[in-house]
Amino acid sequence: MRATGLTVFALLLFCSTAHGQVNRWLQDTAGRAAGRAAVQQIVERSAEEIARDIANGNPNSNRQPAKAPATPQRTTQGAEMGRAVSDFVPGDKIIFYNDVSRERIGEFPSQWDLLGGSAEIASINGENAILLVGSTELTPLMKTPKNYLPEVFTLEFDFYVPETAGWSWTFCLRAPGGKEDIIQFYWDVAARKNRSINTRWTTTSGDRRNSSVEIDLSRVGWHRLSLSFNQRALKIYVDGERVANAPDVAQPGWFATYTSGSAAKTGTYLRNVRIAEGAAPLGERVASGPSQTGKETKETEAQPSQPGSQTVKDITGNVDQFFRDAKWPALKKEDAAQDIYKVVLNDRPYDLVYLVRKKEEQLVVFAVFREKVAESHRVAVNEYLTQVNFDKLNIGNFQMDFSDGEIHFRAAIDVKHGVINPEIVKQLTFEYAIGVTDKFLPGIKEVENGSTPEEVLDGISD
Repeated sequence: MRATGLTVFALLLFCSTAHGQVNRWLQDTAGRAAGRAAVQQIVERSAEEIARDIANGNPNSNRQPAKAPATPQRTTQGAEMGRAVSDFVPGDKIIFYNDVSRERIGEFPSQWDLLGGSAEIASINGENAILLVGSTELTPLMKTPKNYLPEVFTLEFDFYVPETAGWSWTFCLRAPGGKEDIIQFYWDVAARKNRSINTRWTTTSGDRRNSSVEIDLSRVGWHRLSLSFNQRALKIYVDGERVANAPDVAQPGWFATYTSGSAAKTGTYLRNVRIAEGAAPLGERVASGPSQTGKETKETEAQPSQPGSQTVKDITGNVDQFFRDAKWPALKKEDAAQDIYKVVLNDRPYDLVYLVRKKEEQLVVFAVFREKVAESHRVAVNEYLTQVNFDKLNIGNFQMDFSDGEIHFRAAIDVKHGVINPEIVKQLTFEYAIGVTDKFLPGIKEVENGSTPEEVLDGISD
């Protein structure tokens, strides 16, 4: 296939060696270190993890397939418990997010403050997490430590359920500037089929209410808790199952968690804590997940583009508009240097990553393979991809990192002296990132299965 089109636009042809990978491509200046970390953080998350984030607001959750929630047993006082429906919508403006996957084992978690006890970064089943030892209390390290929660926000985190344990775990949202628990939810940590999830809260008039719902926490491993607060309405979910639904709750100001009991031998494990501004509108049921593009503000609203007047704001806005038009949910991360999006393709073995390079005024679209090439096949696969780049492609190129076998395809457009619109983003996505990758992906598998690159290329038409 000879890729054509986009003749009035300056498309970048990134044909470099097979050693380049997404984060390495950003290493040309020291100032992009944060950008490399941001890209790598999004690229390395698995399809299941991002799919849960898109569908249920669960970033980096327990790597288990989603399951239909069971109807909880009700033992309530105060507000009636909601049905087991996954209508959680995560906030889109991140206030706090802690990924400890690259922190050093044995060190105190860098984005947290210790209010008592002992905590450190530990590994459980090969994955980093925050370990709370014995009776320990932690809170996020913030510039305004006791007054940072807005009127509308969401809170999410992973917690580990062990086979046996002898302690209780409490998470609380406290009064602005104070120590009073406005919202408190807690349970005994050990795996159990009928585990009670208990919730207490203070109403806007100062009354104390409580509720309790039994759910199945018999599976040993990571589980996900998600909380939504909208002005006064509180909803809490465990693994997508709603366990609390209180309509009248006072405004909290900050978040903390603590453990108590005989946890000295095993401890409790926590990871991927995310606090973000925004939530589902009051009274609106959202069954299909979050908004399609994440943050939709004046900063990212697409405006009609005129030749010669393109801005970075318009690049981001047009990418946002493409996702709205396609009805594709996307995980989005923003910083001063770039905006990064990730979209999971459930029917393909790769995901899409979109990178808006603000200073350079460029948009790059990556198709990032989830599986990596085994070391014994990397030379042959690299030969195949290099020949594809040389003989078959006019736009974009394949790359492979020899150090770990990661493959991706990328195509890009430079709009510094041109324009962009959602149709161009669509063309980069479907004709190049997806179309080209789909065409040459089977050849990679054939080479891995023993065919020579020449044999495979002979069977691929232009």
